[in-house]
Amino acid sequence: MAVSKTVTELVDDINERLADNNAGQISAKDVRETMRNVAYSIPFVVASGDWDVSNKEFISDVRLITYNNQGIIEGGTLVVQSGVVFENGNPDGTAQQTRPYLGPTGINHGELADLTGTSNDHHTQYLLVAGTRSMAGDLGMGDNFIKHHNDGTSHAGHGIRFEHVDANEEILHVGDETKIQFDVDGTQMTTARSNAQAWVSFNSVSGVGELNTLIVNSSYNVSSVRRVTENGIPQAGKFRVYFKAGTFDNPSGICAIGTSNARSSNASGGDFDQNTVSCVVRNANYVTFYVQDDTNAFRDAEVNDLMVFGNPSGVTPSDTVTVSYVAE
Repeated sequence: MAVSKTVTELVDDINERLADNNAGQISAKDVRETMRNVAYSIPFVVASGDWDVSNKEFISDVRLITYNNQGIIEGGTLVVQSGVVFENGNPDGTAQQTRPYLGPTGINHGELADLTGTSNDHHTQYLLVAGTRSMAGDLGMGDNFIKHHNDGTSHAGHGIRFEHVDANEEILHVGDETKIQFDVDGTQMTTARSNAQAWVSFNSVSGVGELNTLIVNSSYNVSSVRRVTENGIPQAGKFRVYFKAGTFDNPSGICAIGTSNARSSNASGGDFDQNTVSCVVRNANYVTFYVQDDTNAFRDAEVNDLMVFGNPSGVTPSDTVTVSYVAE
């Protein structure tokens, strides 16, 4: 049976079993077993790292050693002390790798090349913290908030977020602890309830002799302006202003403000008559707009304006009264 031996043991074995003699005392067994031991020991001698040669295949700082894991031999290990040069790189040694690969958890990202500047920026899928590269597409945030910072603690109501409703609608939510401030003058907005939810400017005398003719100059959240008919007869100075569907779902808080010049012309600033505009009927569909002069006659007019405030659909009204009357 062949036995693994070190180089020294092999040399001693050869000297002892194959010694010089002319007496014919060297048997075939001595030669055979010695050669088998040499052949069997070659990989172990190479892996031991205990030998040196001067050729270009293996030199002193390139070694193969056994890997001893707590007393258990688990194969061999290649030890390269001077470095590694790959033939498909620069064989002159300018691209010599002298540091070990530390694995994906051991590489210091700050030591990598081409991390600064824009010309050598290879991470185009990321936004630069310096803000020197614009986004190439839309940035989806899901249901997450955009805020000043995130230190790992919960800051409910801070920041803004987007809600996808459908292919035709996206809602921008402003957190209930967030205000919109205009830097031009420092004014702030905490709610849009102070904005007019609907308005319209219309002309009711453009078609003289044709009471059904109306011209809407501009509007917002208004679907139509209709002349009121009584017993099938169109009435002068009486209108219904209809809202777009879904504008209001709680009409009890509607505040409607109307004005009119009560004349059939608007050539100068003095083209107006004394009049009263009444918006008595208010519901989720429309408000009435009646123009009456100081003789109690209803009048068409060149200039008619209406603004409507109130809680739009889906808005939570205030639970407390913020304005009250106190007798002195």
